[in-house]
Amino acid sequence: MKNLRPLFVLGLLLVIMVGGCGPSQAPVYPQVIVWSGKPNEARYAATPQEGIDFRKDGYPDFLAEVSGVSGLETWGRWTDAAMGSAATFRFRQPLPKKFTVQIVVHSISVAQIVKVRVGTSEKEVTIQEGGAAPTTYDVPMESDGTADSLAITSMKLFIPHEHNPNSADVRKLGIPLQALKILS
Repeated sequence: MKNLRPLFVLGLLLVIMVGGCGPSQAPVYPQVIVWSGKPNEARYAATPQEGIDFRKDGYPDFLAEVSGVSGLETWGRWTDAAMGSAATFRFRQPLPKKFTVQIVVHSISVAQIVKVRVGTSEKEVTIQEGGAAPTTYDVPMESDGTADSLAITSMKLFIPHEHNPNSADVRKLGIPLQALKILS
């Protein structure tokens, strides 16, 4: 019996390690509730004009905080209403008085309207359904020169589990972001 104990423990460990990997288990989707730009979090050097590359790990050093965005996927990141009512980007410096928000959206299968807000200024943009290529949207914005946050709110959300009962993905997805730039 003594010699069987290590085999039992090893078998138990294998069941624990492998048990969650079977086809009946739901995939785990990366999520970020709030990225706060703390020193130990992934950061990369960029300017607001070079923008946010949602295909990279972490966020550029010109941002102070990000919320309402799911975790990294190979093509970019989703806006995710389960993580915040809007995808919100707080900058370390105020945004210019006049500028263009350039949003690059990965392919999307259903057209939808999003609202882009900076301070009290808000614009609606219709994101068109597209093929395999990303689509770029330029949104002219104005602020009083003191606003340091930009919010993107999706008016139509997609919950994968509601469209495919075999999916355990219950995120409230908006638009698939690939890049976002602030152009003066």
